[in-house]
Amino acid sequence: MPIINNSDTPYEEAEGRRARRFVNKDAGAANLTVGELVMDGGSALRLHTHPTDEAIVLFEGSVEMVVGDESRIVEPGHTLLAPPNTPHKLVNHTGAEARMFTIFPTDNPTTEFVD
Repeated sequence: MPIINNSDTPYEEAEGRRARRFVNKDAGAANLTVGELVMDGGSALRLHTHPTDEAIVLFEGSVEMVVGDESRIVEPGHTLLAPPNTPHKLVNHTGAEARMFTIFPTDNPTTEFVD
């Protein structure tokens, strides 16, 4: 079983955020992807869906989590669960970074933007 040093995986940067996936097929996972998402203050992720579940676990900062018709501003200790094909997004209304883990039950997550 591999033990992964998350810091060995570089971030990919785009539009006020950076992300990396450290558990995936390349790391030996058959049906799992785990990554880290860091959102800059004032940034947002567009409304989107995935064909699988996605869990987003917030562990630093504050974000607005929107899933389906529910919207809530949350702090560490909250998890967004987006069922398959359910529109969801994140908005960081603060001036500070927000950090979270993203988890998918697949080795190749795909995203479709709906806005």
